[in-house]
Amino acid sequence: MGIKGIYRDYAEVIEDFLCQDDGTYCIGNPGKGIMKRIFTLDYSQTFPAPKPKRTYKGVQIDVTKRLSNNWQGLASYIYSKIDGNFDGLYAPFTNIGPDPEHLRGL
Repeated sequence: MGIKGIYRDYAEVIEDFLCQDDGTYCIGNPGKGIMKRIFTLDYSQTFPAPKPKRTYKGVQIDVTKRLSNNWQGLASYIYSKIDGNFDGLYAPFTNIGPDPEHLRGL
């Protein structure tokens, strides 16, 4: 039997955004530097960019049992919770998997 605690937290992230009203595309860290303020969709005003938060907490329980005649049993269960305002590499609004812009540096 085994038990494991899992904790993951983003310290900083890189995100793409429109940084000027002329359609200029920029990359930055939300809440810092050039991405400290972001435009509304109609470019009429700016507002402070929220700091990205994403925290994963989980508990994993594993059970392994050797049986006779070269058989064994394995069972694993993870109870987890994720909180925050940043979706990470997966873009849920497109339903096509990872956002290609986030995969450039990988």
